[in-house]
Formats: sequence, C-alpha cells, structure tokens
Amino acid sequence: MSFVTIAGASYECTTDGAQQDEPIRQGAVVRAFAGNARSTIRSVKRKWQLTVFFADLTNEDTLRAATELGQAVTCTGDALKGVSVSCIVMVGASSYIPNLAATYGHWRTASVSLEEA
Repeated sequence: MSFVTIAGASYECTTDGAQQDEPIRQGAVVRAFAGNARSTIRSVKRKWQLTVFFADLTNEDTLRAATELGQAVTCTGDALKGVSVSCIVMVGASSYIPNLAATYGHWRTASVSLEEA
C-alpha cells in the first residue's frame, strides 16, 4: 500500500514531512452556572499534514486538478492507517529536494493538508 492515495492516485511522502494534527472540534465545552460541564461539540474531524514528492511533474498537475475546487475526495494509505476517509485536500507551496536517482537531480515536493470532510 502506498503512503497516501488521494483521489485514486498514489503519492509518496518525505519521511520528515508527515504528521497527524490535533483533531478539530466543532463546538465548545463550557461551564453551566451550577459548575457542571456542558458540551456543544457536534463533531471531531481529523487532520493530516504531508509533504509529498513527485518523481514525474505531471503527478503534481494531476493532484492540483483533482483538488482545486475544494470538493471532498477519497483518501487512503498508510498515513491514514489504511482506512478510507473522505477529505478536503489543500495543496500548498511547492519546492524541490535533491535526489541523485531523479532524472534532473531533484524531486518536486508540495505541502498537502488533508482535513476530514
């Protein structure tokens, strides 16, 4: 299984560029006048930050085209513990990392944020 699959395309990730962020809570926990806790939390969403690299430059165009409108796409892979999650994907800035095995001596990378829909 690949490290992450976004919208049906598999991507590899740099080893230092992946993390699961703290869950996003929709709502709050407040104290009532009597002192007991009252929760208005309606959902808890998971979020991941990745730095994916592209051995072929067309892979970056494929990823950006599949996620540019902000619609939810299916994501899976080792980064998501093998489960299939519907995510809103945001592709950030691109950069380069050196690699002697690459055709031109470098791979193009992009920071990717996955947020559970």
